[in-house]
Amino acid sequence: MKINIKHLAQAALFAALVALCTLIQVPVGGEYIHAGDIFLYPAALLLPLPLGMVAGALGAGLVDVFSGFAIFAPATVVVKALVVLGIGLLCRKRGGGLRWAGATAWSMVITVVGYGAFVAIVTDGFSAALAVAPFNALQGIVGAAAGIPIALWLRRVQKREIDRG
Repeated sequence: MKINIKHLAQAALFAALVALCTLIQVPVGGEYIHAGDIFLYPAALLLPLPLGMVAGALGAGLVDVFSGFAIFAPATVVVKALVVLGIGLLCRKRGGGLRWAGATAWSMVITVVGYGAFVAIVTDGFSAALAVAPFNALQGIVGAAAGIPIALWLRRVQKREIDRG
């Protein structure tokens, strides 16, 4: 898929949606779950994959920088780019729920392992990483639960638009 101006505009929109929705946070057990991961799914499905990765990583990473958690920005950029990569590779072909279940599992594993490794390095131990692992897994589930229906709906809309010419 060639990248054109429309793709760039969509990537900017998805980066903004990821950033904006990351600011929608629900406190859970001393941590928080945010809505930003929801738009990683449509970015992975509708954009050329490298551009979707940049949109997801940039949107989430900028929130870390501007909200006082800049230390997490490098981890966030890598984790979100890998999440979008996995979703894109698993779900671009039409398929059943098994592909989406795989994408959800991928998202959870990458989020838990990526942030866990980063927290373990920064805090010099795995106890802090293990403490936040359930919240990171929940983040992956929440993102998938809302992101998959939105991605599928937007793909249908995009297909209708292409069919109309």
